[in-house]
Amino acid sequence: MTTLHAYADLIQIPVLVLDHDRNFTPKVDPTRFSIRLDSGHPFLPTYIRPEGDDPIALSILLDVYDLDRTALPRIDKAIANLAPLSLHPRDRVSIYTLDCSLNHVNGLYPPSTVLLSRSVDAVLYSWKQRVQQKKSSACPRTFGLWDALFYLVDQLKGVPGRRVILALSSGIDHGSRLTWNQTKSYAQSEGVSVFGVRYVGTDSFGHEAEFHSSSGEIDIFSSVCELSGGIVVASNDDDMPGTLKRILHMIRDRYIVEFPRPRSVTTGVHDILVSIAKSNAIIRPGGISFPLPDASIVTNPGTLPSNPKTTPELGTRRILRPSPPEDEP
Repeated sequence: MTTLHAYADLIQIPVLVLDHDRNFTPKVDPTRFSIRLDSGHPFLPTYIRPEGDDPIALSILLDVYDLDRTALPRIDKAIANLAPLSLHPRDRVSIYTLDCSLNHVNGLYPPSTVLLSRSVDAVLYSWKQRVQQKKSSACPRTFGLWDALFYLVDQLKGVPGRRVILALSSGIDHGSRLTWNQTKSYAQSEGVSVFGVRYVGTDSFGHEAEFHSSSGEIDIFSSVCELSGGIVVASNDDDMPGTLKRILHMIRDRYIVEFPRPRSVTTGVHDILVSIAKSNAIIRPGGISFPLPDASIVTNPGTLPSNPKTTPELGTRRILRPSPPEDEP
């Protein structure tokens, strides 16, 4: 008697769908979705559902290098209040600060209001000491923004859950060894979506104060986020609690799009285009890497192969992924 083993040979990607004002779109009929892989023939997903309560592996980066002592007066409460409604018991959270160096606390699992508040205070301690002592903001910086995001992506590798980085930053890099494109490509290949909050402070008159940077730098930060499946929003101190909750709401409102592993798949980075018929929505898929099937399973005579009629074909267009330098962080 022979026993056949059927394995789920499926790929899932989270897809962010927003209108052109970066707001939520009404619920989309799943039958309107289609996918193209490497510019191949369009096909329909096998299954689509809201992300909902799927566990999230969240790394929060507080890039405080450009901030003064008046910035982020209540950021500990804003992050702490994400639990338990926006952050759930099955989620994992790590918190980092990027100042003269990159500091972090161990992952919080499960996240709680008390642990989140204490952890934010801990990672911000050295920055607060520096600005209170009026030390120069031009201290040697060992990590630029792109280096730090690359490191966070690497730390999320293999962590269970929907992997997400939430980066509160001016969007100014300050001398990374890696390029923004290398960081963006690594986030794509590892299935990590970067959501950004561009901090907008206020001056003594209560007016919004922009950071001294070119619009190009800010646009690059947006590119890293949007091309990895996220988005950048602006926020000040007063709006920060609502902004953070809105981003977590965006994450949980993403669509999980599922389809069979393509025929003749090769490992590495592939171009995934998700479309919605009769829609001009902003569509950002997160993650463009295909894991190869386990050879021991594929060659096992008891394994039931996938139906070739339902598996999509790859096109001929491939993405060229830049290689990081040998001294990557």
